[in-house]
Amino acid sequence: MASAAELPKTELEIANETLVTEFCHDWSLRDVAALRPYLATDLLYQIAPGQPLIESRDEFDRRMGAQQFVG
Repeated sequence: MASAAELPKTELEIANETLVTEFCHDWSLRDVAALRPYLATDLLYQIAPGQPLIESRDEFDRRMGAQQFVG
C-alpha cells in the first residue's frame, strides 16, 4: 500500500495548496488591499482573544490597515 506522500495530488489539493501559499505570501506583504480578494464581505474576524470582533471586509480594511499593517 502506498503512503499518502507517494500518492499523486489531485487538482483540488494542488489548488488548495496554491491558495494557502498565495494567501500567506499576501499576508506577509502587510497590505490590506492584497488580502481583500480572500475575504467575504460579511466576514467575522478576531485579531486575538478579548479584542473586538471585526464584522465586515470594510471594517477589516480600516482596523487592520490602521493597527497591524502600518509601519
